[in-house]
Amino acid sequence: MNEIRLLGSLKHPNVVAHHETFLAGNKLHIVMELCPAGDLSGFIKAAASSRMPLPEQIIWQIFLQLCQGMNVSIAGSPGRPAPGPAAAPATCG
Repeated sequence: MNEIRLLGSLKHPNVVAHHETFLAGNKLHIVMELCPAGDLSGFIKAAASSRMPLPEQIIWQIFLQLCQGMNVSIAGSPGRPAPGPAAAPATCG
């Protein structure tokens, strides 16, 4: 359950927001923010199927957003303590 507490503590534009978690019977339900444009995996698959290379600027934007999201998961959200060194194995610096 530490992962759920960590997820709930992350507040950043590049991290999908966690709204609530609850048990229904023997199933754990995690309610997350809706991402109407889809996820990164879908974006990459669509780009690959179009056979058009992504512009370098887009790739750098995605990389920067991933690094910022990872940094929040490692360092903690502003005003919240860091989750600890075991929360994530790497940093984007």
